This record gives sequence, C-alpha cells and structure tokens, in this order.
Amino acid sequence: MNQGKLLFVGICLCLFVLASTLNASAAIVYCEKTGILGYGYGGMVKEQVVKRAFDMCIQSGGQEPKLIAYSEELGCAAIAYSKEPKVIGYCLGAAYLEIAKGEAFKMCMAKGGRDIQCIAEWHDKGEDSRK
Repeated sequence: MNQGKLLFVGICLCLFVLASTLNASAAIVYCEKTGILGYGYGGMVKEQVVKRAFDMCIQSGGQEPKLIAYSEELGCAAIAYSKEPKVIGYCLGAAYLEIAKGEAFKMCMAKGGRDIQCIAEWHDKGEDSRK
C-alpha cells in the first residue's frame, strides 16, 4: 500500500513539473512613432513576457510602445518589417517556421509594406528563452 501511495505522489510530482515547464508565452510591442518593436517569448507568465517585450522596445529607442500581439500557444513565430512605410506583420503559434514567416509577410504586405524583411523568428517550446 505504501508503494502505491509513493508511486502516485511521484507521478503527480512529475506531471506538475512537466506542466510548469511547458508554459508558452509570446508578446510583441510596437512603437508607431519610431517604428521600433520589442518581443519576448518562452516559459514565462504573461506579465514577464510582456515586460520583456516592452523593455526591449524602450531600450532600443521606442518611445510609446503598445502591445500589439500576445499568445500562449506553443509553436513557431515570425515578425516581418517594412521600412517604408513603417509597418510590421507577425504570426505567433504556427505549426512550422515557414508558415509563421509566410503569414507575417502577408500581414505586412496587406498593410502596404514593401521591401519586407523577416527581422525575428523563433520556435517557442515553452522553455525560458533567456537560457
């Protein structure tokens, strides 16, 4: 009987650890005034990943950043950027990186973007991206 309880506790502990390491979170902030953006992703809670995105934007010269995208989906992401006009497109939580890039480019083009470049891409596996 004690072995059964011990096994049950062990399984519960493993499930808890696994669930806590698979927190996916991604955020993108953008400053229209400067055209500067910031992003964050990884196994963090919303407040942490959004703060990371805001910090990145502000440290790069963003003056009035606004949160434009947030997702808790695991998967691939991409950000596309056009300098003239200053517009961005993005995709979060895609099954494949190629899909994320394609969707980001489509969004940027739909906003009138030209000479578009992919400026960021990642695969969020639910791990802390600071590692």
